[in-house]
Amino acid sequence: MRVLVTGACGFIGSWLCEELVKRGYKVRALDVREPPEYLKDLKLEFFKVDISREPLDLVVRNVDCVVHLAALISAEESVVVPRRYHEVNVSGMLNLLMAMERQYVKKIVFASSAAVYGEPIQLPIEENHPLRPKNPYGATKVACEAYIHAFSYSYDLRGVILRLFNVYGPRQSGEYAGVISIFISRALRDQPLIIHGDGNQVRDFIYIRDVVSAIVKAIERDFDLPVVVMNIGTGNPTKIIDLARLVLKLTNKENLLIQYEKPRPGDIKESYASIDLAKDFLKWKPKTSLEKGLVSTIKWFKKYY
Repeated sequence: MRVLVTGACGFIGSWLCEELVKRGYKVRALDVREPPEYLKDLKLEFFKVDISREPLDLVVRNVDCVVHLAALISAEESVVVPRRYHEVNVSGMLNLLMAMERQYVKKIVFASSAAVYGEPIQLPIEENHPLRPKNPYGATKVACEAYIHAFSYSYDLRGVILRLFNVYGPRQSGEYAGVISIFISRALRDQPLIIHGDGNQVRDFIYIRDVVSAIVKAIERDFDLPVVVMNIGTGNPTKIIDLARLVLKLTNKENLLIQYEKPRPGDIKESYASIDLAKDFLKWKPKTSLEKGLVSTIKWFKKYY
């Protein structure tokens, strides 16, 4: 089976490519960046392409399934440059879907986001929750989901939409790092951990290998429905203050301060997933506890940072 992974150089994409190659898949990897060291030794085809601006027919030709991860992902940045987010995320998706239609590629697995829900009106969040994004990033994910549904009706596309909650783990770093990576990097540099708000905000943190496992199952399974939508999280709520204390404990930095600052505009108070559909449709469930995942992530940070 030949699989195209867009955003292959990113946090999730690099781990997915490794797992697919290990399982014997023929992998095509697409990214706008040069491949990092941990992709260079893998047996795969690499295409350096801007998904929003360049023709993709050659890249998708003879592919059995596309896993679409390529995107700009900062909610904060999307408020500053919404047009750029639309161009990359939405126009990129449309460009990809049109190439798939021309090349008769009939299956896509799309990494959507919990950001599509906005401020939840019920917890845990189920997939039928209203989509009310609070920032342009979330709006682009809603638009991409809508395009998958439209292409399903118009061109017989089969789609699996995975709404990812707070993914973390080794290799998550740089300007778009999540709160766990930021906490770990600050703790290891003996800097205070900064919490925006009172620390009682709740999130659903899921380890990268559990996310990759869900994506692989989405690739492998056939569904009766033309489009399937599932949350990918743990279903376990974690307060940010509890996360901060656990990071300090596991890094042996319990003497460091936790510093509280003003809440950021648009921040969501509570968010965690119902994962019943993923358990049912994918026969999947997360296996990694938060503490175990943090230990692995801290070990990686100590080695590479």
